[in-house]
Formats: sequence, structure tokens, C-alpha cells
Amino acid sequence: MCEKSNTEIAEETIFQLIPKYEGMDEALKAEIEEELDDLDEEGGIDCRRIKLPTGKSKAFEVEGDNPDDPDMEKELRGVVLFTHRMNARWEGEYGGENRLPVCSSWDAKQGVEFETGQAHDCGLCPYNAFQENGKECKNTRRIYLMLDKRTHLYLLTVPPTSLRSVGKQLKRILSGGTPLTRTVVIFKLESAVSKGGKDYARITVEKAGELTAEQGDLARQMREEIKGQHTSVAVENADYVSTESTQAQKSSSYAGDPTNEFLNIPDEIKGDGLPFD
Repeated sequence: MCEKSNTEIAEETIFQLIPKYEGMDEALKAEIEEELDDLDEEGGIDCRRIKLPTGKSKAFEVEGDNPDDPDMEKELRGVVLFTHRMNARWEGEYGGENRLPVCSSWDAKQGVEFETGQAHDCGLCPYNAFQENGKECKNTRRIYLMLDKRTHLYLLTVPPTSLRSVGKQLKRILSGGTPLTRTVVIFKLESAVSKGGKDYARITVEKAGELTAEQGDLARQMREEIKGQHTSVAVENADYVSTESTQAQKSSSYAGDPTNEFLNIPDEIKGDGLPFD
């Protein structure tokens, strides 16, 4: 067997941060951006979604050019550009449709009702308090990241079952003194079982390297753009419903969680918190 040279190994481990339209003629770039702006009715951040599987599967569903045919990836090698906690609560019977929550919060501190605009303190809200079957308000974390060798921005929503573990691991990475925008990380899925005996996949994250100074500066610029627009990305139950569970959940109650798969694991979602927004 032919062994790889040190040069080949080094080339494989280098992270390729590729901004959209990199190397494109400026006139052509401007034309495409103008056309896209005309077609964009909602505005905000243009990103692709990464969904978690149900059951024992250990592969992320990464949205590709065809939304109905996602790429299945066992690990995600990327750079976290921006992350923030988020709360959302749904009401009524879930019939498989995609709809907005009745109340949501972009910082997990102050929630705003969709219809009335009334604000609530998430720390005092009864829907955000633990009951016998968990919480009615769904606590999550959104992570915007660039993946290795891919030009699109991706959005990964961390569910309640992974909040605590992801929070601890990100804090451990940050304790090394390097910001996330200069750090290459790898997200994976590990098998776990709830107290009720239900299989689910828990997200893990580990440091895999660091960006060059030039790439780090570019990542920081991307972070500022996302930070200024992150509240424009709507909170939808479709972010949390996998294709496998959609049919099975059509007759279930939202109960604050469209898939109802996290309510019996309260020990997994206490104590989360990161030293940044």
C-alpha cells in the first residue's frame, strides 16, 4: 500500500473557506446579486438547512441543490460564524403543516408574541418552566456555519437534547483562547437513549484546527453580517420535523415541540449557556 506523503496529508487537513462568488468577475457578480435581490421577497440571510435524523441514524441531512434530496453526512467539518440561543412555543394540533410559533425569542431572554407583539421575560414565563413532561417552550441554539469546500452558508439548529453537551464542548474550545471564527470544528452524532427508552442522536463538537489569519478575518466579516440580520430568519416548525417523523406526528400535539421527541429528557437541557450571544 502506498503511504501518503506529509504534503498530501497537510493538503487534506487544510480548511477551505470559500465565500460565494469567489473569483467571479465583478460585473457578473453584481448582475447575479441584483437578480437575486429582485427575487428575494423576504430578505435576510440566505442559508441552507441542516437537519438531524430520528432514531439511531448518525447522519446529518444537509440541504443540497435539490431540497428534496439532501446530502447525508456523518460529520460536518466547518467554522462557526455566529450562534445564538432561541426559544419558541407552538400551540394547537400538529397536522404536518409549516407555521410560525405563537411566541419566540432570539436571545432566550425576552419572548415576543407573534400576533400581539407583547413581550415576556423568558426567565419568568410559565411556559418556559419545567413541568412533569418537560417544557412547553422549546429551547434551542442556532449555529450558522461554513462547511469545508462548500460555498453556501448553513444553519444547524441544536435541539434541547444536545444543548448542554454542545454548550460544554464549545466553551471548552473557547477556553483555548481562539474565537470560533478562527477555529475549525467537527460536528458528529452519537447514539443516546432517553429515560423513556427512546433512541435519539446527540450532537458532539470538537476542535479540528485553526484557520489562517486571512481566512479568520474573512470569517469575522461574515459573522458581522449574520449578526446584524439573524432575526430575519423565521422560526418555523419545519426546522425541527424530519421527513421520517412527519407522518407519524400528524395527530400529535405541539406541546411546545413539533416532534414531541424531547419532552421526556429534561436532564439534557438544564444548565446550558455560553459566554456570547
